[in-house]
Amino acid sequence: MAIRFSRRAVLLALLFGAIAVLAMAAFASLLTGSYEILALAPFSLLLWLVIFVWVAARMSRGAGKREGG
Repeated sequence: MAIRFSRRAVLLALLFGAIAVLAMAAFASLLTGSYEILALAPFSLLLWLVIFVWVAARMSRGAGKREGG
């Protein structure tokens, strides 16, 4: 049984992650008054993308091994 990802589900997960990271950075900068946090938001987004792609690759590779391929 293969795991299938729909393109819409992947894009929604990436969009949700990006919105969550930006909202977290904005909220933290408002609480602390330190706007350097917003400058680090692109690095957080990049980290989110790398982790997301890594997990998706591991899941698809694992599904291929279970099928025997």
